[in-house]
Amino acid sequence: MGAWGPAIFSDDTACDIRSDYRELLEDGVDDAEATQRVIADYQHLAHDEAHVPYLALAAAQSGLGRLEDSVKLEALRVIDAGVGLELWAEAGDQELAKRKAVLSKLRATLTGPQKPPTKVRRPWSDVTDLSSGDVLAYTLPDGKFALFRVARHRKKDEDWREVGFTLVGRVTPSSGDASFAARTYTSWRSLRTSLDNGW
Repeated sequence: MGAWGPAIFSDDTACDIRSDYRELLEDGVDDAEATQRVIADYQHLAHDEAHVPYLALAAAQSGLGRLEDSVKLEALRVIDAGVGLELWAEAGDQELAKRKAVLSKLRATLTGPQKPPTKVRRPWSDVTDLSSGDVLAYTLPDGKFALFRVARHRKKDEDWREVGFTLVGRVTPSSGDASFAARTYTSWRSLRTSLDNGW
């Protein structure tokens, strides 16, 4: 499951979801579309993790004062039905009790008064060394390679090297790169997840 503790965000998938949602908001995507994109991006999750996006989104949205009714209702359904608790039961009574306490606290947060929406701004610190024309490779689960040519890059993103991409070459940048407009946004980590799942 990639969880190292009972807290909502003591879980790799939940952390990725929170990060993806916030990055979409930083890119100017509105709340509803950001929610839809994140849910769509994580539809591939196995049955034992299918509930994680709603808990993670609900916690992330509430923390930003942006809790959507549909996400809230689905998260409450997950909590009230005890979805996913079987995994914690396997870890023992103490871990199960801790997880139930976390979910009870989240439920109280979601059903209580919500704070005003927090403005989400992108930190404008350039932390990438990619340039237009760079070619990156990623090794797929079957051993084949996926190649990507950089047109433009965001000024804030995690290091592409840390999630498995490799700089393999450079081609002459296209004259249209400077005005290239992305139809969607993602992070290197989410792109890796999509590639690993055959998307």
